[in-house]
Amino acid sequence: MKQLNDPAGIFVEKNQTYFRWRFIAALFVLVGLNCSDSNAQITPIVPDLMNSDATVDATHDTSPEIATDGDGTWIAAWQGGGDSYLISTDNGQTWLALNGISVTTGGLFQFVLQPRVIMYGNERVGIVSYGRTDDLDWDICYVYSADNGATWSDPIMINDYGSTDSSNDISSDVAADNNGTVVVTWHSKEDLNGRAGTDIDIFYSRSTDHGATWSASAVLNSYGTTDSAWEYDPVIATDGYGNFMVAWETAYDLNGTIGTDRDIVASASTDYGATWSDPAPLNAALEYNADSSVQIHPYGIGKWMAVWEHGAFSPTRKEVVVARSEDNGATWTSPIVVESNAGLYYNGTDNVHFDTDGDGTWVVVWEPTSDLSGENFVEKDIYYSISTDNGDTWTIGAPIDVNAGADTGDDENPDVVSDGMGNWILSWESDEDLAGAGTDNDIFFTTFTFPVTNSPPEEMPPELPIESVVALGIAALALLLLGVRKMNRT
Repeated sequence: MKQLNDPAGIFVEKNQTYFRWRFIAALFVLVGLNCSDSNAQITPIVPDLMNSDATVDATHDTSPEIATDGDGTWIAAWQGGGDSYLISTDNGQTWLALNGISVTTGGLFQFVLQPRVIMYGNERVGIVSYGRTDDLDWDICYVYSADNGATWSDPIMINDYGSTDSSNDISSDVAADNNGTVVVTWHSKEDLNGRAGTDIDIFYSRSTDHGATWSASAVLNSYGTTDSAWEYDPVIATDGYGNFMVAWETAYDLNGTIGTDRDIVASASTDYGATWSDPAPLNAALEYNADSSVQIHPYGIGKWMAVWEHGAFSPTRKEVVVARSEDNGATWTSPIVVESNAGLYYNGTDNVHFDTDGDGTWVVVWEPTSDLSGENFVEKDIYYSISTDNGDTWTIGAPIDVNAGADTGDDENPDVVSDGMGNWILSWESDEDLAGAGTDNDIFFTTFTFPVTNSPPEEMPPELPIESVVALGIAALALLLLGVRKMNRT
C-alpha cells in the first residue's frame, strides 16, 4: 500500500482544498520549476533500533510497515512480540507504544501477520493483516481509528465467508481516500460456492464509511471464475480522486496475449473500487520473465508508477525495474532498469519497495543476496537507488548501512516512506546484534531528508467547495474580458 502525498497541490493528501486554491491561482500565474538533482544520495548510516524491547526480547520481529499523515505523525507496525505498534509525533525521532489497539479483542483472531498501515483524511488510520482464527485457517483482519491511533475499533473480519471456509486468505493490502472509501485486497483459494474455482485468485472488499461496514467479498481478476492459473500477492493504491489500482503476480496468459511464466498485471477502478478493468500486463516488453514483488504508487491523477523484480532465465539474474502509466493503467511504458544485475538472484527473496515525495524524487529499496559483481554475500544488506526526475534515470545502487561490508546479520524486508515534506523513514528487520539487540530479528530504521521545491503553506487555506472553484473561475474570466475591453477602448 502507498498513499498519496500532496506537497505541491498536484494531488490529494488531506483534502482537496489546496488543489482547488492552486487551480484558482493558476488562472492568473504560470510558474515553472525544475530542480532535479542527478547526484542525490543518502549518506550511509548506523541504523537505530525501533522496538524498545530489542535488547531484552528473544522474539523475532519482522515485516515492518510505516505510514504517515504528512504532518509529523508516523505509525509503525510489524509482526512479532512486545510493542508491535508504535507512534511518532516528531518525524521519527522518538517512538511510543500505540495503546488501545488489539487484534485479539473478542477472540475472533488469535494473532495476525504482515500488518499494512494507512493514514489518511482527518486523523484516520487503518491496519489490515491476515490472522489465525478459531477454525485454524487464515482470514483478513481490519482495525481502524478516527483519532490518529488514540482509540481503536474491535477487529473486523473482512472476508465475509471466513467463518465457514477452510481456505487461507492471505497477503492483504489496503488503500483509502478522504471520502471514506477503503478497499482491501488479498489472495485466496476460496471458490465462492463454485463461482471462482479452487485456484488462487485476487479478492477484494470495499467500505464507504471508513471501514465500519464492508461489501461482500468478490473476485477482482475478471477471468477468475474461468481460469485455473494462480494469482499472488496483490498490492493496492489510490490517487484520491476515485481511481484505485491493484497489481499482482500471475501465471495466466491473458487469453494468449502473454506467456504462462510469472508476470505482473494491474487492474484499475475509476469508481472508487466498485468495478474493475480487465488486467493489463506491466511487463509485456520483457521476455523470459520470472517477475515478482510488485509495488505501485500514484504520482498524479490517473498517473502511476510500478516497481518490481524482473528475472531473466538466461543469464540467471534479477533486475529491479519500473514502469509508468499516464492513462490510469490502460497502457504502461516499457520497463526501465533501476539496477541491472541487482544482486537479486534466484536464491534471493522478493522485497522491493519504493515511495515518492510527490516532487519528482523517488527512492527504491531492495534486499540483494549477492553483490553487484555477482559474488554471494555472507549476509544480506539493504540497497537503495534514487530518481529525481520521476523515474527517467536512477542512481547506482548502494548499501544504506555504513557497516554493510563488515556486519554479519541479515537485513531484510525494507520499507521506505516519505511524508511529501522532505522527511523520509526507511525501516527493515535484521538479526544483527546492534547495541546488544541479540541475534533475534529486530526492527531497524533510519531517517533522512530531501528538500522539496513545492511545499504547501504551513497552514492550509480554508475549505473551498468545488462550486466556489467554478464561481471564482467564471469571475476571473469575466474580469479578464472586462480588462481586455477597457484596453481596446483606450
